[in-house]
Amino acid sequence: MDCPHCGTEFHDQWTQTASGKPMPDGKCWQMFVTVCQACQKETVEVQRFQLDDDGQWLRDGECMKVYPSLTSKPTPQSDPIGI
Repeated sequence: MDCPHCGTEFHDQWTQTASGKPMPDGKCWQMFVTVCQACQKETVEVQRFQLDDDGQWLRDGECMKVYPSLTSKPTPQSDPIGI
């Protein structure tokens, strides 16, 4: 993946860092974090899960990137000002 902070390509290794207490409807949010080896900044995604009848967590929807909120790469210093 390309780092959304510095634009460097790196091998992402996601770590689950938190899980929410299930809501009354049996759903919860879990947070996943990876760190860029080049700039040492985190990228954070959240995923919603649903508890099924057998007590297993099932993904409920897509992962959503929540940090950083800006997803464009920085403009290279070699590009002319104003682009």
